[in-house]
Amino acid sequence: IENYSMGFFNMADALRGARQFNRAAFYYEKGLLFFKNAAAYTNLGLAYYYMGDFEKAKKAWLTSIELNPNDPAAYVNAAFAFVNLRNSAEAMKYINMALKLDPNNQNALQLRNSIMAAGGAR
Repeated sequence: IENYSMGFFNMADALRGARQFNRAAFYYEKGLLFFKNAAAYTNLGLAYYYMGDFEKAKKAWLTSIELNPNDPAAYVNAAFAFVNLRNSAEAMKYINMALKLDPNNQNALQLRNSIMAAGGAR
């Protein structure tokens, strides 16, 4: 079943690369019916993020964290979703979790600095 889902994920990756985010999300979702995969949830979140659907992006990235809680990039992605949902306090929570895993994570540090500069949560 994992091999079957990889066909969907590969198609979705190609579509995401071609900036066809709606179609990419469709194929990620189909593949995830057969095999739960943190990387696929991360990429599904990216597709939703670029479509401007930050709620669905957040949901995908939180699922990615559940499947792979040691990936700092997943926490940073979730933080970006929370920023776009205007919840800087929750964004800071995920940034701090990313920084616990990787204290030098440049994306987390830059996002934290941006939130703080805008007067967001501390």
